[in-house]
Amino acid sequence: MNRMKLDLFNENLWQYLLLVNMAIPLYFMLQEPAPRLAPGVAALIGVVVLQVLAAKLKKYAAIWAALQLTVILTLGLLYNPMYVYLVFLMTYTFIALKLPSLLYVTSYFAAGVIVIIISSGHIGEIQFWINILPPIFGGCVMPYVIRVSVRYREMAERLQAATKQIERFAQQEERHRIANELHDTLGHTLSLIALKSELAEKLALRAPERAASEAREIRTAASAALKQMRELVSDMKIVRLSEEWEHARTLCAAANVQLIVEDRTAPYKLTPLQESVLAMCVREALTNMVRYSRATACKIELHTNDEAIRCIVSDNGIGIGGDPLAAAGNGILSMKHRLGLLEGQLSYETNAGKGTRLNMDIPIVRRKL
Repeated sequence: MNRMKLDLFNENLWQYLLLVNMAIPLYFMLQEPAPRLAPGVAALIGVVVLQVLAAKLKKYAAIWAALQLTVILTLGLLYNPMYVYLVFLMTYTFIALKLPSLLYVTSYFAAGVIVIIISSGHIGEIQFWINILPPIFGGCVMPYVIRVSVRYREMAERLQAATKQIERFAQQEERHRIANELHDTLGHTLSLIALKSELAEKLALRAPERAASEAREIRTAASAALKQMRELVSDMKIVRLSEEWEHARTLCAAANVQLIVEDRTAPYKLTPLQESVLAMCVREALTNMVRYSRATACKIELHTNDEAIRCIVSDNGIGIGGDPLAAAGNGILSMKHRLGLLEGQLSYETNAGKGTRLNMDIPIVRRKL
């Protein structure tokens, strides 16, 4: 309940802050003679009350807007045309209006301003027009500008949400496809291996030759399972490092970050899985660097030795900080999880104001002949 009240206050905070501007018309109203003072102050209080009602009861926004404009136009007609500047207080009220209501309200304001201009007796004065044009814009044009900007923001948010939903659906579909592939291919083969292993165990003492034959069939089935796994992996989308370097350059250029990439893996050919894991980790590191580090320069180094593949991502930003939660929030745990799939490790060095250095290591497993 308290949180809901806090959200309501934050949502309407700017509407209340706009009421501070009432000090200016109140000051000029206090200069009026006594007979005109009380009605004028009452009208200004009415504007404030209607503004608060518009903020609290948005369901009746059109009614509050019409009443508020009536008070403002009355002040402009009976006291001074410049009181129509109070229309700028209604900015957030206009946002809550539906288009038909907005058309009626702005037309009503335009008609009222025309009456005020004609009755003012200053219709031929240039200075008067200079003074009256801003509130005309504020009451007749600005509501539509605000409406378009708000609708554009809402559309962008909906589009972003829809994009994320599509990505989730695509991930679910891919997982479903992989699960079906595993069930239809590897599931059958592994079941066959389990049955033949059980049979070979029973025949080991009674019929060694048959047990040896079953063992050979188990080896054949295991080779077939390995081949099926490789085919399944090859069908998945592999993220290539060469593609990731292009993505990194585009990302850093957009963020005005100078990027240097040193790829010295030529003697060793990375497997598709190694490339995908490193590419995803580099993308995670660069995305969070751009978002949080305030860096102006970044360097990526990739090289191999006899034991491991090492990728180093360093920047000159503000650093991660000593809080483990901050490190987790910057993708450290996610990268550790990905590297762990290949028995890899992640370490990092960071100092406040001196940047961050991420060290990603994946061991090289060489087959003995």
